[in-house]
Amino acid sequence: MQEEWLKSMTKDDMPNEVFEDIAEHSLDAALALLQYYAGCQIYVPGDGFKQVKNKYIMRNFDGSAQSIRRLAIETGTTEQNVRNVLKRAKDIDIAEGQIQLPVFGD
Repeated sequence: MQEEWLKSMTKDDMPNEVFEDIAEHSLDAALALLQYYAGCQIYVPGDGFKQVKNKYIMRNFDGSAQSIRRLAIETGTTEQNVRNVLKRAKDIDIAEGQIQLPVFGD
């Protein structure tokens, strides 16, 4: 339950710029962090969406090179990363999407 005096708190009342940014996206999130995690160190991983992106890739891969490109764009990663996710998760033989060039003469 939120204290009465907290209900008037705004983005401008935040203790620093990081909390101002958080409050700009969600005042409730900023207040919860201040209220319940004061004094704690919190690490926000740079790849916090990795697990959900990997699940999305595995669910939506249709076996085509076009699918690899589409999934890379949708998840903001590289085609090689999409291939790596699929190889690790499913042991799928992923085509590199490269054309084999003919070998001429010796």
